[in-house]
Amino acid sequence: MLRIAFFLGIGCLLGGIVAAIVGPPGAGGWQIPVGLTLAIVAGTLVLISRAFRGVPVVPAEVVAAARAANRLGVARVDVLSETGTRVNEQPLCELTLTVQPGPDAGAAPFRVRIRQVIPVSQIAGYAPGTRHVAALLSASGPELVLLDDPVATVAWAGVDIPEADAAGAVLTPQGGVLRADGSRRRPLIGTGRRGRPARVVVYILAAAVAAGAVLWPLRPALALSASALADGRLHADLREPAYLPESIATLTAAIGHENAFDVVVTEDFMTVQAPVVPDSGTASDEWQLRRGVVEHRGPALIQPRAAAEQFPLDEVSWDAFGPALVEGAKLAEAAGITGITSEVLAEAHFTVQRSTDSDVHSDSFGQSVGPVTVRFSLHGPYDAAFFEMAPDGSGLRITQ
Repeated sequence: MLRIAFFLGIGCLLGGIVAAIVGPPGAGGWQIPVGLTLAIVAGTLVLISRAFRGVPVVPAEVVAAARAANRLGVARVDVLSETGTRVNEQPLCELTLTVQPGPDAGAAPFRVRIRQVIPVSQIAGYAPGTRHVAALLSASGPELVLLDDPVATVAWAGVDIPEADAAGAVLTPQGGVLRADGSRRRPLIGTGRRGRPARVVVYILAAAVAAGAVLWPLRPALALSASALADGRLHADLREPAYLPESIATLTAAIGHENAFDVVVTEDFMTVQAPVVPDSGTASDEWQLRRGVVEHRGPALIQPRAAAEQFPLDEVSWDAFGPALVEGAKLAEAAGITGITSEVLAEAHFTVQRSTDSDVHSDSFGQSVGPVTVRFSLHGPYDAAFFEMAPDGSGLRITQ
């Protein structure tokens, strides 16, 4: 479980990093620290558990049951070494044992490697060659625990322990939970080499599930970035014909109608000032689409003066914005305005709204009730060019 928790943390961390890269500002803000914390805590506990692998932690009732069933034997210490880990200032030692089960244990001699915390004052009692009474906890495996019973009693004094080479390969305790009767409740996935492929699959699935849960709400942003990668970009340029019409459709679906007072389109995001009630009223809210995610930002800072300032979004040829930007750069260069670079083009943004009524005798003087107009500008290091065109993309010209 600790390893699964570790890979869940890794998945959450990786998902948060991807979200921070491809998602809107703030994406991955909590997933990254949560995933990192979970991975560090679980990873630390995994390392601790590995250090204590082979240390018998056995309930008293299991040992008592082994005694009652006379599943006992004599273990000889063949190798004693310290692992470098200390528990309460006492060394964690690794013991290689050769074990001769008693006549009632029903098992052949075997070798086993276990780990045990041995107080410094008792290490001499576990020196190679020393013998100890052992309780055999399992009827089908090498699990045992060394007892404090005196090995010099009549019952054990005459037991012959074979040489280490004659007792077979060194075994290690198996996975699963031991029952009092000596049987074993095995884990669903083996902990040995045979279970490694299944464990790897489970770990990968755990990381994928965690990353998927983080990235699921950002599917539109991921799709945009995937499309942009084909053009050598990490993020989509919303002014391009491949993305802008679809982005307008996404915003329209979120707003609930197709009217707007004002639209601003940049390389990275779009903002729409839309009426609360289409066709009538001036109350308007601001909506923003950034990297596939729509945000309702509440009432617009500057409210329109008249309902007639609204215009239908479908009146605008949104797929003409990208070509207009390129054509505008050519017009600016032809007009003698220099310094039009890729950085300048990247910073350009389009504004779509009705033109202002300049007739001082009109009742709507100063209000944006004229024809729908698309405007953008290019700013070089020393000069700037301002452009205007019709909503269908025609009539592009420099206005200043």
